[in-house]
Amino acid sequence: MKHYKLQAWPELGAPFDRTAHRRMLHRMSQRFVPLPRLFEDSGLPRAEVLQFLEALDERGLLLVEEAAAPASRFGALNPLAWLRRTFPAFGAR
Repeated sequence: MKHYKLQAWPELGAPFDRTAHRRMLHRMSQRFVPLPRLFEDSGLPRAEVLQFLEALDERGLLLVEEAAAPASRFGALNPLAWLRRTFPAFGAR
């Protein structure tokens, strides 16, 4: 999954001079932000968010980081290990 961070604050043109676009810029100016979070925060259609990111990238204003997707939501929790510790008979076969 791609994460985006803003390198410099741009002058916004007519199609992008809206509060939703400024909200995305603000979030990306602070840290790397995953694409689904940008969709969610802006409230804009996916195509419009992607068009905005493309315009920023063409101007050389974006840093793009490719982050690996987690194997599962519970990967860090390791529920089976917890069950085996809590109920020793659970791990016995």
